[in-house]
Amino acid sequence: MAERVCVIVNPASGRGRGARALPGVRAAFAAVGVTDVRITEAREDERAIARRAIDEGCTTLVAVGGDGTWSNVANAILHARADCRLALVAAGTGNDFAKTVGAPAGDAPLTARLAVTGPDVRVDVGRIEDRYFLNI
Repeated sequence: MAERVCVIVNPASGRGRGARALPGVRAAFAAVGVTDVRITEAREDERAIARRAIDEGCTTLVAVGGDGTWSNVANAILHARADCRLALVAAGTGNDFAKTVGAPAGDAPLTARLAVTGPDVRVDVGRIEDRYFLNI
């Protein structure tokens, strides 16, 4: 099955790192044929954007931000019980989850290629009440 990729960018992540990363992210993903780039406008907007993308048939969501952004997109995937992959582009302050799983989140061109043709790696998640978490 061909991947249908949607990139979700939080421009406020990392004190504006997300906004500064946007031109490079657009270029990296356009180079592999991905033009569906959606920008958050409000705090925790990632969940609603991710859910819409899942409902529209996206099979891979790329979250551009940090641990909070990644967690919000992961929560949308998990709550939807979707067969959807999550790719990470680092634009946060700590980016701890990417470091923990060894994702090349600091390399947007490599992440773009992996989002389209890369292998899957399953990871465990935790849950407290109705909220999932990727790391502490």
